[in-house]
Amino acid sequence: MNNNKLASYKEKTRALDAHRQRMALLAKERMRILSLPPEKAIKAILDHKMATPLVHSMPVEDFYFLIHEIGPDDSLEILGMASARQWEFFLDMDVWEKDRFKTSAMTEWLNRLFLADPARFAKWMWDEKPELAEYYLSRTIDVRILEENEDPSEWEDGFFTNDGVFYVRIIPEKTSAGSPEEDDDGPDARAEFITRFLACLVDEDIKRYQFTLLATTAVIPAESEEDAFRLKNVRLAERGFLPFDEAVGVYAPLGPSGVKKRRSSLAGPNKNNGFSPPVPMGHVFMLKSGTIFSDAIMRMGEGGPTDELLAEFAALCNRIIAADQTLINDRSDLRHVVEKVCGYLSIGLSCVAGEKPEPGRAAALLSSYPLSGIFRAGFAAAIELKSRAMSWKKEGWFAKNGLPLTFWGERLTGYIGGLLLSRPRFFDNYETGRLYREFESLEDIFQAGDALDAAMAFDALFSKTGVEVKTIPRGRFVTYENLLLTMWARTRAGLSPVLVTIDLDTFKAFFVTLWTDTSPPKVSDGIKTDFLRFLAQKSGQEEYRVSEILGRSLEQMFVRLEEELSAVVADDLDPRFINMFIVDALVKSQTTR
Repeated sequence: MNNNKLASYKEKTRALDAHRQRMALLAKERMRILSLPPEKAIKAILDHKMATPLVHSMPVEDFYFLIHEIGPDDSLEILGMASARQWEFFLDMDVWEKDRFKTSAMTEWLNRLFLADPARFAKWMWDEKPELAEYYLSRTIDVRILEENEDPSEWEDGFFTNDGVFYVRIIPEKTSAGSPEEDDDGPDARAEFITRFLACLVDEDIKRYQFTLLATTAVIPAESEEDAFRLKNVRLAERGFLPFDEAVGVYAPLGPSGVKKRRSSLAGPNKNNGFSPPVPMGHVFMLKSGTIFSDAIMRMGEGGPTDELLAEFAALCNRIIAADQTLINDRSDLRHVVEKVCGYLSIGLSCVAGEKPEPGRAAALLSSYPLSGIFRAGFAAAIELKSRAMSWKKEGWFAKNGLPLTFWGERLTGYIGGLLLSRPRFFDNYETGRLYREFESLEDIFQAGDALDAAMAFDALFSKTGVEVKTIPRGRFVTYENLLLTMWARTRAGLSPVLVTIDLDTFKAFFVTLWTDTSPPKVSDGIKTDFLRFLAQKSGQEEYRVSEILGRSLEQMFVRLEEELSAVVADDLDPRFINMFIVDALVKSQTTR
């Protein structure tokens, strides 16, 4: 007896080891295929000797993005291999609009799954999704039972029967205008699917077919949708796709000191014959190297990032998708989400560490703190800038004087405008092809903060000058730069700086004093020093203090001045083409100090 038990134990052990080896092989193949372009990935799956187990082993998120990138209608053969859990994920993701079913989207997906494997689809709907089948049919068909002494020919047009007892008429789908909807596949695409589906149900089991049709007449749509919505939320929450009111909590700012440590440290890399449970890898494939977060996860132990951390990262990305309520259908859409999460995690790691951490230090922080807490700490840095920008926008000198945000010029307006968005973003100015992008590093936070500090400092300076904004000529584009430079030019000419224009003759005399004798001409150091002295007098601060706060902005201002006017001869000056000063050829500045 003991020998039999020992032999049985050894047999089970061998079987378990063989299973783990097969799963490890599938995991390796899965990683390889998911990294391929879509057209090569579909061929690799179809040619694989274990195609169905390979598809089943794919995490639902990775399979979802792969199918959408290939094209759902071009992936029917692979969809036929998918598991019921993977089918269900497509419905959960694509047939809902907030808390309501999208009947047209449901028709598209049910039709695809039906075409992929009709018999299996019918059985799946009966055994696992009977409520969905009854609800969908209640929305799309009218059902009548033939009574004695009734003649179907006397009914409205469109009724047909598969069993001689239950008569069905397909309800045309209505558009928002109330007319029947014709989809891209033609007006009969929905009717064709329902007709084929009902015929398949009859072929599988006529009694269950009749029971299903009878059940559709008793469906209460509101209750059915509420139950389906609740169950869908439970399933998606397991993957990180929380309901919006819960998911949006990931954006609640959290100071670095408020990030609580994990209850238990992350487990080490899995070493069970190379086997690891299926963890979504599409998110990881999108990571760009060279960021604090991506470099850190590659330093987490000899085996690289743990499955637990990768699953946590995927769940965090999914939570951001749910919080942003964005439609993610392919890997390009997912890439934007991954970049956003990676950026705030990198910023959060710097905030928690108190400085830009080395990869080893960052990896230790990832092991000790949950990703959601680190993300919130990173987002808090951007929110702090947003709060400052909003408060200043309401109370600043420029706002009280009715000046628009564009008063701060293209560069500062870009940074400040990004901070004032509902969720702050970084002003990229198309350097990477976008006007605004997500914050990616602490350097981005500092750069946006410096721009805001410069605008606030200039704003405080203007509040002390007594300049009369109402004297700005109509039709003139006024910025802080040309207003400040014009006030300075009027001061050097012995005129009151309160007014905001300078006549052309006075400006020409001032203009020739700006430049050095070099080729090309530059603004002389003496002129820059004089301008700094002017700002110090107006702000009531020491020159070195003004230089500390505004030095970089002032240098950039003079660079733009040189780019615009250094090649112009004084006699060729035309007020219409001067942007850095408010020059008026018609108005003479007579008021002196």
